[in-house]
Amino acid sequence: FYEYGESLAEDLKVAQRFGTARSYRGIVSILKTFTKGKDLKFNELNYDFIKKFEKYHLAKGNSINSLSVYLRAIKAIYNKGIKAGLVEREAYPFANYSIRQTPTEKRALKIDDIRKIMVLELPKHMALSRYRNYFICSYLLYGMNFTDMCYLKLENIVDGRIKFRRRKTSKLYDIKITKQLDQ
Repeated sequence: FYEYGESLAEDLKVAQRFGTARSYRGIVSILKTFTKGKDLKFNELNYDFIKKFEKYHLAKGNSINSLSVYLRAIKAIYNKGIKAGLVEREAYPFANYSIRQTPTEKRALKIDDIRKIMVLELPKHMALSRYRNYFICSYLLYGMNFTDMCYLKLENIVDGRIKFRRRKTSKLYDIKITKQLDQ
């Protein structure tokens, strides 16, 4: 399992899917710690193994949501292993296991705080001024991810609109450039 997970992470890195590659490498590392470095075969990754991993993870004071992230990565690697013929579908450990998640507390800023940030006068030479501008730009572009902002080019501006495809999801966005954004 470890070797295959690492191999998938390498392939993802080449495909410039760095976040997923990091996720796969992370779960391989965590599972190595959990198994005390013992090699993990696909057929050893069964329902009982997952339940023991869950108990181990939660006993360390970690959250259900972080467990969910890890289990989704394990599940994805396992599914790819089935497709690659490395393990039989009948051995699938998630058939009777439900990955749980709890709602997270909303952490949104209040509109008054956003207004304060927008009108805050900062010297242009300060790095803080640039960071504030990135935040405002992201906010005005419907919360655009910083990575997507980094990949914007002049060609993305068409007829007073910013048109781009989100790198992570490939979803197409078409956002009008407002007066506030044009400053």
